[in-house]
Amino acid sequence: MKENVEKVVRFLENEGLPFTWWEVMRVVEELGPGVGEPPDPFAREAIAHEVVTEGIRRSVAVAGKFLDLLGVSLPSREDVSYDIERQLSWDRKVALWCFRRKKEFHLEMAVEDPKLGETVAKRRLYLPDSKLLRAIGEIGLEIQPGRTVLRSPAYVPDLAVSKERAFFRAKVYQPKDLEEVKKASKKAKVLAPLLSLMGVEDLREAVEALRGLKVGEVRTEGPYVLASGERAVALRRGPIFGDPELDGALLLERDVTLAFPGEVEVSFRPYWTSGHVNLSGLKIRWKDEVFQGGEGFWADPLLRNPITEAIRNGLRREFERLEDGLLPSSLEGVSAKMLGFLRAFVAHEDPFQALAEGRLHRYATAELFADF
Repeated sequence: MKENVEKVVRFLENEGLPFTWWEVMRVVEELGPGVGEPPDPFAREAIAHEVVTEGIRRSVAVAGKFLDLLGVSLPSREDVSYDIERQLSWDRKVALWCFRRKKEFHLEMAVEDPKLGETVAKRRLYLPDSKLLRAIGEIGLEIQPGRTVLRSPAYVPDLAVSKERAFFRAKVYQPKDLEEVKKASKKAKVLAPLLSLMGVEDLREAVEALRGLKVGEVRTEGPYVLASGERAVALRRGPIFGDPELDGALLLERDVTLAFPGEVEVSFRPYWTSGHVNLSGLKIRWKDEVFQGGEGFWADPLLRNPITEAIRNGLRREFERLEDGLLPSSLEGVSAKMLGFLRAFVAHEDPFQALAEGRLHRYATAELFADF
């Protein structure tokens, strides 16, 4: 069973997904032979239980380091860590926010129950004033089993870090105005022990490298893609399209067009808001048919391929409305053939890879004829 557990853990880490019970059971069943094959449902649940337990252990370790850096003393630190572990065992999401009010620093812990869609518990601690807290400013840690995300507040430049992934984007109003880059570099320096535990100890060097980019330049530095535009500088740890120019266009909110075999084309303009990438003007063309997406196509930039997930999530919502007896405007006049293609996009584990290999549209056609 150990080998199966490690296989599921690797998959979830690679995709950037949390080790929640629902997510883990879905992956156990989808990975097929060697993991989801045992006919005994108790065997699958045993694998899932081990994966969730490992995810909780990892997340509590990161949360403990975060509390330690903030200067939360014993016994409060152990008490908060125990509370986090207990909430995660109930498949809840925990958010820790460090912020300053007047001359006092606070740490707020909020617990969200995804099943209820609401915050079910809150608590607040006072933190001792320190140079480290003044350097960090406001920052939060979002915690789920197996996934912790270090994130800046929505009203400051986007900074997000998870296991071996990082994203940073700051607006630039003048060519030499890189004050926010300096702040991010300083923040990465004081958070170095936590970033090392998350596998992104090289973040500060990557942020510093942004200062050396010329306007319009896109560059790769190890696992990072760096981009500089007239109005923004940005980076991401981990490629998305495998093409630095396309990744740079995504980071700088430029039009992106992806062409695939079989007369398939996907085009959109990305824009970034509150730590999410949103797709505006999404068009999916297959031969002489075009699907035009509306609102609601967005995803977390720390996922392995946030563009794939943004499209899939948006399409899922459209199909859910269709199943509820409503006809979304984006699906008006769409043929059964195109619907099959879009459903295949949602269902496939890696739709862009399938498109590149010319397999997705053939799969969609086969599924369509299978219904008759």
